[in-house]
Amino acid sequence: MSIIGNNSFKNQVQKIVEYLDALDGKDNVINVNTWKNFAPGNLKNDVAILNNLSIFNASVLINNAIKHESSQNVETSNDIGEKWYSELLSIANNKYESCIKQNQMVMSADALYVDKTKSVIAASYNVDSSKKSEAFEKETIVFNMYSKWSKIFKNSPLGKDFYNKLYDVIKTMNCTIDDSNFDSNMYSSKTEQTMDEVIAIFAGEAKLNPKAKNGQYRGLFQLAAPGLKDLQKWAAKNPDVPGMNNIRNININQFAALSGCAQLDYLVAYIGKAKEYSKIPENQSITPGQLWAMIKYPFKGQSDSGITAQKNEAIQNVFTNSSVPHGSET
Repeated sequence: MSIIGNNSFKNQVQKIVEYLDALDGKDNVINVNTWKNFAPGNLKNDVAILNNLSIFNASVLINNAIKHESSQNVETSNDIGEKWYSELLSIANNKYESCIKQNQMVMSADALYVDKTKSVIAASYNVDSSKKSEAFEKETIVFNMYSKWSKIFKNSPLGKDFYNKLYDVIKTMNCTIDDSNFDSNMYSSKTEQTMDEVIAIFAGEAKLNPKAKNGQYRGLFQLAAPGLKDLQKWAAKNPDVPGMNNIRNININQFAALSGCAQLDYLVAYIGKAKEYSKIPENQSITPGQLWAMIKYPFKGQSDSGITAQKNEAIQNVFTNSSVPHGSET
């Protein structure tokens, strides 16, 4: 898809258009009702829009509207694009929650438009459940975590692609908050809290910098050469684990040159081997505190170990010392 606009905000335009398209079926056409319910800014009130829009025409409209909005105030086009995308997620979330509360698939004409045959919301909705679809939850959590942490660690090169992959990697490692530690006042789900705390580990180890160096240690989770050799052997024995085919026979300096996304696959293998050292069953879940304990001491990852207790406290210290609020900012 070609987006008309300046490089500074064309990615924002693309994100908005792709999300609008996904709301009614991911077919490169935005239904007029979807547009009137979800289009950003004042575009939803454009009475001239009477028919469905191609994603190209929608991109042109949003692109021009952002440039016009920017010319009227001090906000940059990129800031406006970020704001409009955030507002789109918020509107979609509110309407989805309203749909759940009403316990019905199709809402009134002035609320959420649902095309029964194509809508991804309708496809994933279950009237007996109050949970959002996995795809919707992932999109929301990834956007919120990326927005929050990138504002605090402004020099971090980690983009949204890293946070998107991290969401999946956390599930691959079977990392989750214990029920007793879930803070429902600050987080919408255990998944959101788990991801927030895992990001705090990378912030504590490397300030979210995949090229960080400290003595013999390198990367986001401060890996050393012995650990690299261990994880490479583990990956070779576990090819069915997601990401293990990406593990290469490289040295520690080459590892340090990898992107943050690439280093996540090495973390999966490292924790897989550390679980063996800590005598934790492969399929047993671990907490973020255990994850950090095994990063530092592969033999000390048990839930009741003193190192795990220390790392639970260390995670909270990252939030406090770096002035990072718990949960999302929205």
